[in-house]
Amino acid sequence: MRLAFVLAGLLTGQNFLFAYSSVAQYGDTYIAAGEGHRLDILSSRGEVMDSVILAEGFECVKAVAVFKERLLLGGGIRVFSAAIEGGSLEILGSCAVPVRGNIVSMDADGSRCYAITDSSEIAFSEDGIKWTVIDFNECYRGFYPEIKLIAVAAGQGSVAVAGVTEDGRPAMFTSSRGAVWSPRDMDYRKDGTMQLYVGRPTGLCYDPLGDQFIMLCEGGEMFYVPACSHCNHPETVEACADAVLRDMCPADTYDFLIVGDAGFTLRLSR
Repeated sequence: MRLAFVLAGLLTGQNFLFAYSSVAQYGDTYIAAGEGHRLDILSSRGEVMDSVILAEGFECVKAVAVFKERLLLGGGIRVFSAAIEGGSLEILGSCAVPVRGNIVSMDADGSRCYAITDSSEIAFSEDGIKWTVIDFNECYRGFYPEIKLIAVAAGQGSVAVAGVTEDGRPAMFTSSRGAVWSPRDMDYRKDGTMQLYVGRPTGLCYDPLGDQFIMLCEGGEMFYVPACSHCNHPETVEACADAVLRDMCPADTYDFLIVGDAGFTLRLSR
């Protein structure tokens, strides 16, 4: 499904210096994490409604996900189960994920939650407590080139990871349960000929309406990867051209909320 986005709102006010790395819908609001030792509570238009200052020991949190109505916060080697009410953060529990690197991205569908680290490890769990971890590059050495994983996204029984190869090419791999991964082609058709996409990924999102993954890339580009491998296509969102996009989540059936560096928030309508 090809999307035609229009700008619905761009706000870079009090959160201008706060570099967002992750966002997830939590109830009627959106929780954004990143630098600054805090979580921002955003409206569906990207407005900062409230902020939660993270206490000592939680400064490492860089990733958020919502799994079975629980807010999961990922940072370092730990995942925290939390709740936010009235601007207050309550930690319900935590666990150590058996990884070497630091958690940098998380997402979840109805049955599993996923995380990746800056050491290109992929972790998945059915309860957010007991995690299975694979070292992607070690597991697929000799089969795929070395990959620096950047982001993970999940939805409707499918999960994808995006990253960059050693020579700077974009890469995406998909899986049904997180244990076995297959590469997705990065080519697309333009003017009747096949082109190889070369944009550098910075984030990843699952689009439930289009049943497709959307790779956020430098220069305001988005690369759409639907189930049909012949239907890949890039698109440039001019309002994002000067921003470094890090994450995106559905804001309702037709809209998305994007976050990025320098407090960038943008609601896009299709």
